[in-house]
Amino acid sequence: MQPIIFRARNYKRQLFIMLFSEYIMIAIPIIFKVIFDMKRFPVFFVIMGILYFYGAISDYRRELIIDDQGITVKRLFNPSRTAEWKDISAIQYFMFFNRPIEYILFDRDVQLLDALYPSIVPKPYNRRVLLLNEWDNYEQIKLLAEQKMPSIANKALIVPFTFSLSSFIKQVLVYGVILIPIIIIWG
Repeated sequence: MQPIIFRARNYKRQLFIMLFSEYIMIAIPIIFKVIFDMKRFPVFFVIMGILYFYGAISDYRRELIIDDQGITVKRLFNPSRTAEWKDISAIQYFMFFNRPIEYILFDRDVQLLDALYPSIVPKPYNRRVLLLNEWDNYEQIKLLAEQKMPSIANKALIVPFTFSLSSFIKQVLVYGVILIPIIIIWG
């Protein structure tokens, strides 16, 4: 079987968001320095912008490769990681608001999932769940995985996905409350 390569879903939108965020991370310190007449340039924000850019460009350039050995995730600055077909436990889905999210559940922790855990996956399952909806043409990924996975799959384990809008808003507010005093004290 020839390796089939899938790109991250909505990668053009991710690129736009990444570039816009990087612009904001550079523009905010300059604006604060000019408006508040800061004595020192906020180097902290420039460093944060560079670190954000590193993570975002690595996330933007990720690929999912399916071949005879298994599923491989390749990222720009990270080594390629492979999960074998025998490690797949089941292909399942859950309802996220009114949209079904399909995922591959592995029997054990898999190294390739180290950097792919989104916030809706519970922490104990971060290295055992691969969300299919994160990839272009994920129906084809699901079809190929169903063909290659072991015939006896363990469908008994259901991952308890939890996501609440209120917890997300709390996280945003906490980071805002932490960053505003840093900006004020810096000047």
